[in-house]
Order: sequence, then C-alpha cells, then structure tokens
Amino acid sequence: MIKLWHFPEFNTVRYNDQMVVVGNLQDIIPNDTVPNVMIATFQGTDDISVEQIIEYQKIFDRVILVCCDVPICVVELIQQFDHPKIYVVTVGKINCIPEHLKIVDGLQISFAEVQRLYRGPTSKILEGLNPMKSKNFYFDALLGMQGRPHRQFILQQIESSEFADKFYVREQIMGQSLEDAIATNHWEWPQHAVIIPETNVSDFGSNRTVGFADTNMTTNISCIVPVEIYNKTCYSIIAETCNKFRDMPLEWSDWGLLTEKTAKPIIAKRLFIMFGGYGYLAHLHQLGFQTFHSVIDESYDSIKDNQQRWSLAFAQVKYLCQRPQEEILEKIAPILEHNYNLFMSRDWENEFYQAVTTAITEF
Repeated sequence: MIKLWHFPEFNTVRYNDQMVVVGNLQDIIPNDTVPNVMIATFQGTDDISVEQIIEYQKIFDRVILVCCDVPICVVELIQQFDHPKIYVVTVGKINCIPEHLKIVDGLQISFAEVQRLYRGPTSKILEGLNPMKSKNFYFDALLGMQGRPHRQFILQQIESSEFADKFYVREQIMGQSLEDAIATNHWEWPQHAVIIPETNVSDFGSNRTVGFADTNMTTNISCIVPVEIYNKTCYSIIAETCNKFRDMPLEWSDWGLLTEKTAKPIIAKRLFIMFGGYGYLAHLHQLGFQTFHSVIDESYDSIKDNQQRWSLAFAQVKYLCQRPQEEILEKIAPILEHNYNLFMSRDWENEFYQAVTTAITEF
C-alpha cells in the first residue's frame, strides 16, 4: 500500500489497490512503514516553487512532479536541487542531465489533444485537405504572438527575401482583439471553429476555448488544423514554443517542447521546417517520426547557436521555394504517411499517465 497526497489535486492518476489517497497532510507520517508519496503538477511556471519542493521532500518518501507545460520549472529544479527523492514526469525534453533526480521526459500530452480532436466524427474535417497537390503559396508562417525572437527572425527573413510572395504569413499582435485580427487579416478564423458564448469574444489567444461545428467537442483554438490555410500552402514553418521565462539563467538549449504547433503539420501530412531550440528534430526521431533530410539539409537541428541554427533552417526554406513542389511531394510522400500513421496510432495520453502511475509505484 502507498499513501498518496496531492498538491494540487491530480485526478487523472490511474489508481489501483496498492494506492490510497490521503486527504490531509497531517495524515502523512514521516518514516512510516507505508511509503508516502506527494504528487504535484506544473501547469505553468508558478504552481509550486523549488523552495516548497525542498520542504516537502523532508516529509515524503518520494515527491513526484508532473509537468504538463513548458518544462522551465524542471530545469530550474535540476539547477537548484538535484535530489534522489524527486521524480519528474514531464512533457518536454530535458537536455541538462541531473546526477540524482530521476526524469521521465519526452511525453507528448499536446499530441494527445490534437489526436483526440481528429478521431471519430471530427476526422472528416481532415478529408478536406489536399496535401499532395501543389499550392499557390510555398510556405505558411503562422507566427502567433509577436515579440518572440525566433518569430521576429522568421518575419524579418521573409520580408527581406526575394521569395516574399511565396509565403502566407499570419501573426498575432499583442493586445489585439479577435474582431480586429480578423478585420485586419492578421487571423483567419478556422471554418470548423465555433465561438462558445460563455467565452470572452474579445479574448484573442491560443488558449481560447472554441467548439467544433456539428459536434459537442471543445478545444483550444491552437489545436485546430487550419484546413483552409493548409490548402493554400504546400509546406509549414513551425515557430515552436521556445521561451525564456522570468530572469532565470536558462538557455533554450536546456529544454525542448513539442506542442500542437508540430502536431498539426504531422496530422495534415506536410513537410515542415523547425524554428525553435536545438534538437527538436532529434526528439521527433526518438519518438519514431521521420523528417526530411532526403530533400533538405537538416543539420541545422544540431546547431546550438540560435542565430546560426535559424539561418541555416531558413536557407532550407529558400531552397524549397526554388524547387518544383510536385518533385518534393513525390519524394516525401512515404514520410508523410509514416508520420501520420504513427501519430494516430500511438496512445499519447495513456503513455503520459502510465508514466505517472509508474513513478508512484516504482520503489
């Protein structure tokens, strides 16, 4: 039997007869013959501090941290408190290896949400895609919120390129309302998305909750495959999550996070070029996905310097703008099918929560 205490409550653990959930911290007895486990979740960067973790590890036999978002908190913990009683289950790829703390990383809960949306009744939405046909534009660049360095780099490169007319660019201006974004052509509302009345219509952000037409399903707007845009463009530029939070001395090379930004081109059977931290393509390869070294130079993924990595990546963008789309699509067709089939067949959600359950019971 294991005594399990939540901070905050984590309802998605698959309990069995070896676990009992303890309601009050007072019921936890240090050095009890029954193992005591605390489980805490990170949804962002401010849910629980390293100082709190240090205090809790004095009480519990094991402290399990479940990181469901950007894994900055995990890197901060490794830097400040690398302790064998700490067990981390995280969605991101951690590149700084701890000496004592145990990490299970590379889990893809963001993939699970996109996969969920395009199974069942909503799968017919993907039938409207034409991934193997040539398009008017070579690349879409859906850059999201302004201000991120890699997104600014992409935009500057596009605007100064001799191929500027081959790109379909959209970005989100800080503070802009949804209505203004649509009116000024900074945002193209997905055809299948339905505004939910309870939400604030002026709240224009990737976490905005929307519904699907003719279904009872809801999701974040960022998870919806932009079918109309993809049918105008042949390939995708991915400006992946790549942030530096607060004033912590962290580098983008410390961690990597694949999100719905990567999931959508995969499920839509598209070639993509990655702009983010280094090693993002290597992470995809570890998950079993294939990328596009057969038609472009993907050595950019191994370059740690941001500017050099992005510059080489954009050189591949320019190269593809000079090649016939039909030629490239024919060469990569097996890769696109492989990636789609792998994405849809893996149980991403179960893999994540099974890792949490294993962390609880593995003494």
